[in-house]
Amino acid sequence: MVGTLTCALASGGVALGLASPAQAATTYDVIATLPLGAMNDSLAIDSEHGSVFVVHGSRNSVSVIDTATNTVKATIPVGSGPNRVAVDEGLDRAYVTNHDGRSVSVIDTATNTVVSTIEGLDRPRGIAVDPTTHKVYVALYFGGEVLTVLDPTVSPMTRVSTGYLGSRPWAVDVDPTTHRAYPTTLFGGTLSTVSGSSILHTLGGFGGPTQVTVDPLTKRAYVAHSGVISEVDISADTAVTRRTLVAGTDLAIDADERLLYVTSAATDDVAVIDQATDARVATVPVGTDPVAVEVDQSTHRAYVVNNNGTLSVIAPRASQAITFTSLAPTEATVGGDHTVTATGGASGEPVTFSTASTACSVSAAGEVDLLHPGDCTVAADQAGDDAYAPAGRATQSFTISREATTAVVSLDDASVVFGDSTTATAEVGATRDGAVQFTVDGDPVGSAVAVAPDGTATSPDLTDLAVGAHPVGAVFSPTDENRYAPATAAPQTLTVDEAATTTTLTVTGSDLTAQVAPVAPGSGEPTGTVRFLVAGTEVGQDSLEDGEATLAHQVPAGATRQVAAVYDGDGSFAGSSDSSSRQDPTVTTSTTSTRAPRHGWYSAPVTVDFRCQPTSGALTEPCPAPVTLAAEGAGQSVTRTVLATDGGATTVVVGGIDIDTTRPTVELTGVRAGATYFAAGPDAACRSTDRLSGVESCTVARTTRGRKVTYVATATDRAGNTSSTRLVARTTKVAVSGAAMEGGRYVVRRGRTYTVLVAATSQPRWVNAAPAPRRPAGGNYAFTEIAKGRWALGVSFNRPTKHHTLWNFGTRVGGTTTVTTVKVVG
Repeated sequence: MVGTLTCALASGGVALGLASPAQAATTYDVIATLPLGAMNDSLAIDSEHGSVFVVHGSRNSVSVIDTATNTVKATIPVGSGPNRVAVDEGLDRAYVTNHDGRSVSVIDTATNTVVSTIEGLDRPRGIAVDPTTHKVYVALYFGGEVLTVLDPTVSPMTRVSTGYLGSRPWAVDVDPTTHRAYPTTLFGGTLSTVSGSSILHTLGGFGGPTQVTVDPLTKRAYVAHSGVISEVDISADTAVTRRTLVAGTDLAIDADERLLYVTSAATDDVAVIDQATDARVATVPVGTDPVAVEVDQSTHRAYVVNNNGTLSVIAPRASQAITFTSLAPTEATVGGDHTVTATGGASGEPVTFSTASTACSVSAAGEVDLLHPGDCTVAADQAGDDAYAPAGRATQSFTISREATTAVVSLDDASVVFGDSTTATAEVGATRDGAVQFTVDGDPVGSAVAVAPDGTATSPDLTDLAVGAHPVGAVFSPTDENRYAPATAAPQTLTVDEAATTTTLTVTGSDLTAQVAPVAPGSGEPTGTVRFLVAGTEVGQDSLEDGEATLAHQVPAGATRQVAAVYDGDGSFAGSSDSSSRQDPTVTTSTTSTRAPRHGWYSAPVTVDFRCQPTSGALTEPCPAPVTLAAEGAGQSVTRTVLATDGGATTVVVGGIDIDTTRPTVELTGVRAGATYFAAGPDAACRSTDRLSGVESCTVARTTRGRKVTYVATATDRAGNTSSTRLVARTTKVAVSGAAMEGGRYVVRRGRTYTVLVAATSQPRWVNAAPAPRRPAGGNYAFTEIAKGRWALGVSFNRPTKHHTLWNFGTRVGGTTTVTTVKVVG
C-alpha cells in the first residue's frame, strides 16, 4: 500500500507524517442536527449515561438525547418555566431550575425520571454542581437576589445563602478544585467569587452577563456578555478581567484537548480555538442564532443549542487523503480499457471513482472504458464517518487517442514512358474497414477505393502524365472514424520518360513523306516538325498531322541521292530519323557524373559525351559537343542528330536521366528539445520527405550521458542525398506527477496531493523537506512499487508561510539522496 503523507509547512522546515488517526489533521464537522423545538440557553451532559439534557421552557419539559445515536430517548416533565440544568454524574442526578414554579426538579439520570422537587426557591435561574462535594448552587433571580447552596448528601438536605449579589442573578459555574462558585448578575453586570456562603469579591464591568464557564486547570472564568467573551483570572480571591477573548454567546472547554468551543449568534457558527495559542482551529457552521454549548469530555463532541429549535452535534474528525496507485496510461486508444486504483484514509470507506468526461466512462470500482478521442479525467472520492472526514477529491487525467493505422503505397512500375500506364497499391494496417484515396502530384485520382479483405487497395490506371517526376500518394480513411485515425502513406515517385519514336521515310516522284509513330509501350500522337534532307542539305520541313509529314519535292533523276527525314521530338516524344540510299554515321554515347547513381538517380550534374564514326560519307559537322545537365528533374534526355555528306543521318537519344541534388527534409517526432522526461525518456521517431527521388531511409540514433539524452535523426533519399537533425532532452529519476514545470522546478499548490514518482532498482525512502537551500533531513517513509523499477508516494503540501516558496525534498535510494526543489504556490 502506498502511504499518504500530510505535509505541513512551517518556518523551521517541513514536517511529514503518515496519515493515521494519531497523526492526521483534524476537522470539525456537524455530524447530526436534531429538530427539538424551542429550547432555553442551557444544556448539560451526562457522559456516564451517554445523555444530553436540553431544557424546553415553553413546554415545561426536558429532552434527553442519546449520545450514541443522536436521538431523543426520553422526555421528562418538570416544573413551570424550566430554565437551566446541571448534572452530577457521581450521584446520578440532574437538577433543573423552574423559574415560574419557584423550584428545582431533581432527575434520576439512570432512569430519566423526576424523583423529587426542591421547593421554596424564588425564581431560580442559573444552576451549577460541584462534582466533588455534590453541592448544588442556585442563582435566585428574586428573593433577595442571592446564591443558594444546597447539600443533597445529607438528610434532610441543607441550604444556605449568600448575601446580596447584585441585580438579577443569572448564571453560575463552580471550580471543583477550590469549591468556589462564580455567579453573574444580569442587570448588575457583575461576576462574584463565592466560597461557601461568603462573597469574597465582586468584579463589575460586564454588560448583561448571561453565561459563565470556569476552567479549573488554568484558573480562568469565561464570561459571555454583550456579544463577547471576556477572560477573567480567578486564581486569587480577587478576580481580574484579563481581556476580551472573542465575540460570542457561550463557551465550553474540551479539558483534554485544551480547546475552546465558542458560539456566535452573529455569524451562526462555532469557533474552535486552541486555548494555548488563541489560534482559531476551525469555524463550524451550525443552526440559526446559537446560544449555548457544552462538550462531552469522554467523546470530545460538542452540543450546540440553536434558537431555530435545533441541536447541532459537532465531532472532531481526522482527515483522509487519496493516493492513486495506478499510473495514467501513456498510450490510451479508443476501444481499449484501463483500471485505476487508489488508496484512501483510515476510515475504511471504499475509494470510489467517477468521471464527468465524455471521452470515457468509469465504474465505481475503477474500470475505465475508453469511448472517444479526448481528455479523460477520473475522480477518486472516499466518504467519511464519525471519526474521519471525507477525503479531498483526487483526480488523474490522460488523453485518449484514436488507434493509429498504417498505409504504405507501392508502384507496380516506378518508371514508365509517356503514354504508358501503371497502377499503385496501398496496403493498410490496424483495420481493413475503410477506403483509400490515391493522389498524383497532390491531386485526387478518381474516387476513393474500398480496401479489399486482404488489406490492399489498387488505384485506377495512372496515365496521361507529363514527362517528369510525379509523387504518388495514398490516404487511408477508416470507416470507424471514432476509433481509428486516418493514415497518410509516404509518397512514392513515379518517373515518366519521353516515349521513343520511329521515323519511316517514303520517297516518291513528287513527294517526300515521313511517318512518325511511338514505340511501345509509349502511346499517343507525336507532334512537331520533320526536316527533310537530300544529300545532306535540308530541302524543307513539314508539321506532323496524324503522325505524318509530307514535303512536295522531286529528287532529280539520273543520280543517286541520299534522302533523310529527321524528327526532333516534342517534349513528350523523343526524336528519330530515317534515310534512304545511304549508310548512316556511327554515333556512340557515354554518361558520367561526379557521383555514382543510386536507384537510377544522380545526385550531381550529368554529362553526356558523343563519339562519332563516319561511314559512307564524311560528317557535315563535327561530332556534337558534350552536354551537361545540372537541373533537377526526372525523365530528362539529350537528343543529337549527326549528318553525313552523302545524306546519311543518325539520331541518338540519351533518355531516362533522373537528377535529384536536394537533400530530404528530416525532423524528430515524439520528443521535445529541452524537455525533461521521467526515467528513460521516450522513443523518438524520424519523419522525412523528398519531392523527387523519394525517401530511402529515415533512422534515429540515441545516446545518453547522465541525464542528457541526445537524439539524431538521419534521412537519405534514393539519390543518396543525406540530411540530419539533432535535439537534446533530459531525464529525471524523480518526478512529481500532475505538477507543472517552471524554470526547471516543479510547481505544486498548497493543500493538494501529488504522487511523487522515483525510478530505481531498489525501494526509495522519503527524506523530509526543508526550505531551500537547506538540505532535506529526517523522515524515512517508504515508496510503494507500482511497476517494475517504478515507485510512488502520495504527498500533500499544507500550511505554507509567506517567508519560504522553494522547498527541497529528498528521495534516498541506498546511501544516495537525490534532492528535488519544488515551488509551493497558491
